[in-house]
Amino acid sequence: MRSLIVRFAAVPAVAALLVANAAMPALAAPGEFTIVNNTSFAISEIHVGPSASDTWGSNMLDGQVVNPNQTANVSLYNFDGSTCLWDVAIVGTEGQKGVMYRFDVCNLNTVTFSDNN
Repeated sequence: MRSLIVRFAAVPAVAALLVANAAMPALAAPGEFTIVNNTSFAISEIHVGPSASDTWGSNMLDGQVVNPNQTANVSLYNFDGSTCLWDVAIVGTEGQKGVMYRFDVCNLNTVTFSDNN
């Protein structure tokens, strides 16, 4: 199922900060990256879709939760290297939402979500 979350332009609950962290180890494979939860809430859903698409992928957490100050590894199983820009959306356990548009999976390996304070 590709269309689980409607894309939203404004995200008042969470701001996504893009971090290309040189201290992070090299990726094991192309199309893999880490999501860092620097929010005050637990993340219950992670959805990823190509930026050129209007649809999202299914929940990559599959019933797991990423608590504050924890990370989640994401592997794009259909990644072929031809599409580098992807959108990443999170949903908190109480409905909080955040999105990072146009994340470059070909050149970056970390997306950090933080509270919008």
